Parts: sequence; C-alpha cells; structure tokens
Amino acid sequence: MQAKLAWFNLGYFLFVFARSAITSYLPLSLLSFTHASLLAVGLSFAFPCIAQISTMFLFGAALDRGKSSRVYQGIVFVGYAALTVEYVLFYIMTLDSPNAVIYLVVLISCNMIGVGYIPAVRKFMSILATEATQGNAQATLGIFESVGLSTGALLGGVFFLAGTASLFALAMVTSGASLIILVLTRPFTLIDHLLLPGKSEPAPVRVRPEVRAPARDIKANIGISFSQLLAYLIILNVALGLFFPYFAPFVISAGGASILVGLSLAISCLAGTVVYRLLGRISDRAHPFFAMYYGVFGYLAVFLVFAFSRDPVVYAIAWALPVYPYFVGASYIVARVTPEKLRGRGFSLAAIAQVGGQAAGAVISALFADSVSYHDLVLAGIVVLLGGFLFLVSATAWQKIKARHAR
Repeated sequence: MQAKLAWFNLGYFLFVFARSAITSYLPLSLLSFTHASLLAVGLSFAFPCIAQISTMFLFGAALDRGKSSRVYQGIVFVGYAALTVEYVLFYIMTLDSPNAVIYLVVLISCNMIGVGYIPAVRKFMSILATEATQGNAQATLGIFESVGLSTGALLGGVFFLAGTASLFALAMVTSGASLIILVLTRPFTLIDHLLLPGKSEPAPVRVRPEVRAPARDIKANIGISFSQLLAYLIILNVALGLFFPYFAPFVISAGGASILVGLSLAISCLAGTVVYRLLGRISDRAHPFFAMYYGVFGYLAVFLVFAFSRDPVVYAIAWALPVYPYFVGASYIVARVTPEKLRGRGFSLAAIAQVGGQAAGAVISALFADSVSYHDLVLAGIVVLLGGFLFLVSATAWQKIKARHAR
C-alpha cells in the first residue's frame, strides 16, 4: 500500500475511533451525568443529523468545484478539527456543572462544520479506484470504519466506567492525533495528477489492482435508480432513528450492564469488516441491490429480536449482527451512476438521506419517548422497515420492467 494512503487509513481509523467512543455512550452520559430526560437523549441523536443536513450538500458542491487536493485536504481538515473541538468542549464541561442544553448546542454547532469529511473521504477513495472496483474501494473504507467503530466502542466502554471525563479525554486525544496525521502527511495529494491535467505524477494509486469489468451493462443491472436509492435510505433510516438512540438505556432498563453496549457494537463492527468485503465484491459484480435487501432484512431481524425478547444479553447479541455494511451498496451506486464532477454532490445526497432519515425517526421517537415504552418504539420501527421492504421490491421490479421495454 502506498505510504500516503496508509497514513490516510491510520488517521481515518483514529478519527472514527473517537466518534465511536463518544456516540456509543453519549446517551448514557446525558442520562447519568446531566440527568437529562429521554426527550433530550432523542434530540441529542437527531440534532447533529439535522445540523449535518444543513451543510452537507454545500461541502459536496465545494468538493466538486475543487481542482486540486487542497480542497479535499481543507474540507477534511475542517471536519476533523470541528469534531475535535467538540470533544475538547465536552471535556471542559465535565470540570463544571454540566447542562444538557449546552451539550446539544455544542453537538449542533460542531456537526454543522464537521460533516464535510463524509463526502470528501468517499469521493477520494472513489477516484483512486477503477470503474470495476468501486465496490471494493468503498468496502475498504468501510473496513477501516468498522475497526475504528469496534475498538472505539469497546475501549469507550472501559473509559466510561472510569468516568465521563475519561471518555471525553480519550476521544479528544485520538481525534487530535488524526488531525496531526492529516496535516503532516497530506494524503490527498495522491489525486493531484487526476485533478490537474498535464501534471507529472506517478501512476494512479489503486486500492485494488485493475480487473476486467463484467461484460453486461452495469447500469442496467444496478437494480434501482439514484432517486429510488435516496428514498430507500430515508425509509430505512427513519426506522433506525425511531429506536437506535435508546438502545443503551433499553439494555440498562432490562438489567444489563453498560459494557454490553460497547461489547455488542465492537463485535458487530469486527464482523462488519468481513461483510463489507463480501458486499463490496458482490456489488462489483453489478449486484449492489443485494446489499439493499441485506440491509432491510438484517434490521428487521434485529428489531424482531428486540420485540419478542426481554433478555439484555439477547439484545446485545442481536445488536452485534453486522447489518450496517449495507451502505457499501449505496456508495457503489453513487460512484457508478454519477459523473466524477458531480460525485461529491452524489455522496452528499446519499449521506443526507441516511442522516436525514435517522433525524426524522429520532425526532418522532423523542416526542413520545417519555410516554411510551421502548418496545412500542421497536414495533414502530418494524412497521417502517416492512414499508421499506415493499418499496424496494416495487422499485426493483419497476426497473426490470423499464429495462425490458428499453430492449
């Protein structure tokens, strides 16, 4: 692996590690440290998503207008720096009387700025890949995300037991380290020879050797259109947003230990490294819609376990199912059906659909969280997921009908 790409992966791992350590235990931190209501817990999940939506597309558009690696480097630097500042402020808040409202203000403001890294790193990996290996490229990125998420959740649980201040200090240090690596190694210069025609540079760095593309028309085998993909992502993530902010309190209310939260997430992410690779290869064979079905069926299985079980250990096992790599299929579709000059916007819209759906679900559940049971929220999520399945079936069937008439 090229040295700059290796440094990029290390920095990205540390950054995701910090995010995972915080997000896995922020609901419990709000409940135990600031004595917030469940409404505040739901809003703590929703508001960062809403903040990200407000600026995500702007960052994607700026990315597409960039003619050198400086734009990529600058956007990712701003993203890493904003979230590092968030963790620093969280740590400072532990030194005084904490307040849930201030937590939310910090989350909103930092996430509005920090979100830019998402389309930037995805487009970066997309440019480095060949047309035939887009699935593998996005899967490689997902693998580093999974390792960061798993170790962050696991070690975050240990630090959370030592105290909330220790948890925030851990995130502050590791996120700061990712920022330093980014500045010193400047990994995005790898794409200058692709963005600046005529510039003398080494041969393109590929995340996997060139392979021959499938003989059949890839676009005809995508399975769903870009607009249908966005609708699917919104529906699926509304279901997730309805319950996911309350998983940690859900486990605690059933008598489980807080370490189960981090342990189940860690196992899920480690298993996700394998699933990411498999779904990436399947997508490269022009079947990204397989990942879409995997996502809806996987989350249905998880929610059904939550609905019919009362055992916190069973909850943790269900939470450990690696369903989230379904997004590699969405990333593949974006990379293949959008031209390179619009790909930053494409990845931004896919991310907006994902976080926007989660925000909508979280806001809805937050409004009712103090008056309904956790199981009611699970049942609502199951209904939405069934709707997502029906939409996916009808969307893929419609695309097949269109393809036949086109012949």
